[in-house]
Amino acid sequence: MDDEVFHLIDERDIDREATADTFRVSFWHGDENDPQDLTSVAVYETSVATLDEVIAWAKRGQIPEPRLVEIFAVVASAEQKDSIQIASYDHRPDLKPGEVRDTGYSEASIFLHG
Repeated sequence: MDDEVFHLIDERDIDREATADTFRVSFWHGDENDPQDLTSVAVYETSVATLDEVIAWAKRGQIPEPRLVEIFAVVASAEQKDSIQIASYDHRPDLKPGEVRDTGYSEASIFLHG
């Protein structure tokens, strides 16, 4: 995965690393006949790796290459569990003008409550 296509979402979120309970990495794959499809996901979590280690691990090559990689910091409190998106790599082709991606598959569109 090239560094230039792996985007940090929000630098402020990285400041929450000290309070993150775990980091979650989601590798999304899809139907070969539909380049926008995201229907298969593998999710990995770690509570011992640092954010830099998680990002380096997420960038490693995979076969087949995932269409979308998302990294989250998971922060839990007594009332709720927040999943904060840290970084994203989207390898899907650009959309045609006027088209909108279905964000229903992305964890970024889901909030987690305990």
